[in-house]
Amino acid sequence: MSTSPPPPSHASSRAAPPADATFDRANPAATNDNARPGTSTALGGTIHIPRLKPLPDKEDLRFHDYDELENLPEARFIIQELIGEQTLVAIYGPPGTFKSFFALGAALSIANGMPFGKRATTQGAVCYVAAEGAKKAFHRRRKAWDKKHGGSKDAPLRPIFSPVQLTDKRELEYLARLILQEEQRLGQKFVLIIIDTLARCFDGEENTAQGMGAAVKACDWLKIKTGATVLVVAHTGKDVSRGIRGCNAFEGATDTILAVRRKKKEFRITVEIERQKGGDEDEGASYGVEKVELDDGKSSLVIDLTDAGPPVAEEDIDKKAVMLSVLRQHNGTGLRVTEWQQLAQNAGVAKSPFYEIYKSELKGSPM
Repeated sequence: MSTSPPPPSHASSRAAPPADATFDRANPAATNDNARPGTSTALGGTIHIPRLKPLPDKEDLRFHDYDELENLPEARFIIQELIGEQTLVAIYGPPGTFKSFFALGAALSIANGMPFGKRATTQGAVCYVAAEGAKKAFHRRRKAWDKKHGGSKDAPLRPIFSPVQLTDKRELEYLARLILQEEQRLGQKFVLIIIDTLARCFDGEENTAQGMGAAVKACDWLKIKTGATVLVVAHTGKDVSRGIRGCNAFEGATDTILAVRRKKKEFRITVEIERQKGGDEDEGASYGVEKVELDDGKSSLVIDLTDAGPPVAEEDIDKKAVMLSVLRQHNGTGLRVTEWQQLAQNAGVAKSPFYEIYKSELKGSPM
């Protein structure tokens, strides 16, 4: 009489982990290092730990140890101490402040490998999304800049005269492929992508964190996919003191913010470094704006980088009186200090003297 073997117990039916895949939480020293990750003993059972594969475009989603961070290279710039490599940058100002001329001057300096005023540049190809169109006007501006600063028509500046909707995955992916394809043709890397303007390339809800968050996510995706810095030209709203138009989620996500200011009817602008992650805010520099006559009888304005200097000197005004006047016009103490500072700056009081007067004479006093 044959006897059937007893059915296997539940424990014995469980597949045993391979010998080289053991991780004992109770005794980490006994773990086989070649096995990590594998299985771990927890709560009297065995948990399988699958080996993780890095996520695409997420190379920094991992643990970083102290020594690795200690030996990181210093931040690199494509315009010295102004525009960082593979960062998100915003240039903003009210209409008529020549911010697009400034952006084009930065683009051509980089494409030609020429200094931007007194700042060194890293030469590379530049994609300029001139979303407001005007091909003739753009080309005249480039020719005027080349004539003034000795630029070359062969410099790798590549303009696109169509909006690229940041919230449209199809358009965004097409732009990235276009850039990578042109890199192969040129044999040269794109180091800068300029979006001019944010309003033309964003059809989402600009007054919500969710809407502007989508624009930020798109810029970050483009930055990672191409390895280039993304520079966005933006407008202010009706209240200039509130910065970039729309929800401040975009400002919060930028690495650098450059504010362009111009006194009414003057052909000179001041560009202030309003924010620089890992760097210092400063009052920036001023640049002349010059009319350049072209060979075909046409002309164009151009940022005169040879005329770079300190910020435009303030008029001889009673700064404290101006600050108090601004405060009264805006309902006494209802303003935050940062809002008050912006309004005072628009009235002619620069950032540094504002805070000097505020801290020494006005802070904590009844106004």
